[in-house]
Amino acid sequence: MQGSEKTAPPGQQWRQDMPRFGLPRFAKRVVSSKPDQGIDIAGLSAVPFNATAAMIDALPQITMSADFHCVTTWSVAGVTWQGVSFKAFYDALLATQDTPVTGLGFAAVHAHDEYRASFHLADLLQDNALLAVEMPNAKISTKHGVPFRLVMPDQYGYKNVKNVKRIEFLPDLRSYRPLGLRFMEHPRARGPRRTGAGDTGGASSVALPRDDPRHRRDFRT
Repeated sequence: MQGSEKTAPPGQQWRQDMPRFGLPRFAKRVVSSKPDQGIDIAGLSAVPFNATAAMIDALPQITMSADFHCVTTWSVAGVTWQGVSFKAFYDALLATQDTPVTGLGFAAVHAHDEYRASFHLADLLQDNALLAVEMPNAKISTKHGVPFRLVMPDQYGYKNVKNVKRIEFLPDLRSYRPLGLRFMEHPRARGPRRTGAGDTGGASSVALPRDDPRHRRDFRT
C-alpha cells in the first residue's frame, strides 16, 4: 500500500493504513456474524433463499489489487483482496433457479450492522467487483467486514459494503429505502475516475464536488 510514488486523484490524499470508515453510527458499530451463515438472497426468485458459505467458497477464488478511495478525501494505494467475482457469484445463483426473475436492473446490498447501499446490477457484474473474504495473508477481520465484503474499486468506499448479510435484486429502486442521506444513494458513486458518457443518472461525484475536499467530512474510528 505505497502511494507516495503515485499521483493521488483530485481532492484525495494517500495514507498508509486502512482505517475502518463510515457514517458515525456505523463506523463505531462492529458486529459479529457467523462465518458459515452465507448471504440471504431476495428478488431473484419467487422465494428468498440463502447462498451458503460453502457454495460461495466453492467458486473460483481470485486475487485483486486496487487503489481504495474514500469520499472523505483519503486513499490507500494497492489494497489486495481475495474472494470471488461477483459475476461468478451471480451466475451461480442463477444456476440454482429453474425460473429466475427477469427484468432486474438494480440491487440493494444490506449489512449485518444495518448499513445498506444501492447499485446498478451492471456495475456489480463488472470484472473488478468482488465478494472479498481475505485481505493480505489473512481472513477479513470483523473490523473490515467479515464474513463477506463487497469490493468495487470504481466506486467510493462507502459503496464497498462491509459485513454483507443480504442482497436484494430489484427491477428499479422505487421500493428501496435510503439511509436518509439522499446524495449517497446515487447508484454510481465514482471514485478514481469520472463518470463516462455511458453512465446514466448524472453526477459523477454523488453531488459532492470531488475536487473540493472542503465539502467532505472524515467519518472513521
